[in-house]
Amino acid sequence: GAAAAAPARPAQPQPWPSSAEATRLEERAAARAKKAGLLLLRSHVARQVGAGWRGAAAAAALVYVAARVCLAAVVRTLARACGACLTAALPASVGVRAAAASAAVASWASRELAALGHSAGEVAEEMELKGLELRAKGAAADGEPSQ
Repeated sequence: GAAAAAPARPAQPQPWPSSAEATRLEERAAARAKKAGLLLLRSHVARQVGAGWRGAAAAAALVYVAARVCLAAVVRTLARACGACLTAALPASVGVRAAAASAAVASWASRELAALGHSAGEVAEEMELKGLELRAKGAAADGEPSQ
């Protein structure tokens, strides 16, 4: 009858069995993993410091990339949050215009930043060529064959 027609409730997940010994072993493994991670971090920092200016440049590049990724995430989150607030607060016709204007400004800023990056790349290439010219002149003045 009626009991057979009622849908069966899905099985609820059961808590994972654990014991005091298992908890102690998990804590011990976590402590060892933390200790190993800190040891690796210290050895990498020591290696970068030992590498002199190249190590400093590598560390600076890592910090730059991390900051760039974080800043992009923050800007994207703020843009989405502001957009959501504006579309909720403004009438639909005004919200559409505000979104279009925001997209135009973001597109313009993106193009300007890309152009700035391209210009910086060209300056770096010019500097590299100038450095190669100076090395060649220095080698010629010393009587060494140029490479």
